Amino acid sequence: MHEIFSNTLDEKAKENLAKELEDLIFEGEDISLEVDSDYLAIYTMLTTDLLNSYSTQLTNLNNYIYLSENVDPNISILGLDEINKKIEELNQLSDENDEIANEKAKYEAARDFLNTKESVENMGITTLEEAEALKIELENKFEKTKTNLTKVLSDLFAQYPSSSSVVQLYYQFNPQDLKVKVKYSELQMNQLKQYINYLGPQYLFMFFFNNQLMKFLSTFKQ
Repeated sequence: MHEIFSNTLDEKAKENLAKELEDLIFEGEDISLEVDSDYLAIYTMLTTDLLNSYSTQLTNLNNYIYLSENVDPNISILGLDEINKKIEELNQLSDENDEIANEKAKYEAARDFLNTKESVENMGITTLEEAEALKIELENKFEKTKTNLTKVLSDLFAQYPSSSSVVQLYYQFNPQDLKVKVKYSELQMNQLKQYINYLGPQYLFMFFFNNQLMKFLSTFKQ
C-alpha cells in the first residue's frame, strides 16, 4: 500500500488525502477515541512520504538561497560544462596551495549552485524571493505535519507497543517519550541477541575489539 501511495499520488493529492484523514482522526487537537487504527496506519504512511518530500525540497531551497548569496556570478555564468572542465584542471594541481584550493572551492560552489538552481526551477521557482516564500510555506507544512504525525504515532504505540515498526518510527519522532525509549532499547538489545545467536559471540568480540583498536591507533595519527 505504501508503494501505491508513493508511486500513484502526487504531492497535492497526498496532502488532500491527509487532510481528509485528519478530519476523521482528530477531534480538535486530540486523537478521536473512535478512530479506526487502519486510518492511523494509512495517515502514517502518507505523512511520512510528505515529510520526506518537504525535507528534500527544503534542502534544495536552503542550498539555493545560500549559494545565490555567496556564489561568484562571473563563474556561474560560464555554465556547467566549462565549470566542470575547470574543476578537473584544478584537481590536477596541488590542494596544498591555498590560492588553488580557494579557486577550486569557488568553482565547486558555482557547480552546486547551477545544479540546485535546476532543482528549484523544477519546483516552479525562478527568483530568490519565490524561493524564500516557498521555504517559509514548506517549513510551516513540515512542522504541522510532524506534530500531527507524532500524535498519531503516540496513539499507535499505545495500541501496539510491541510493533517494531511503530516503536522505531515513534522513537524517531519523539525520543523524549520515556516509554518508547525503553521499548526502543529493548528492541535494539533483542536485535543484538539475534546477531549473537547467528554469528556467534566471538565475531562480535572481534568486531568491537577491532573498532576499539582502530580508535586507539587513530590517536597516534593526530
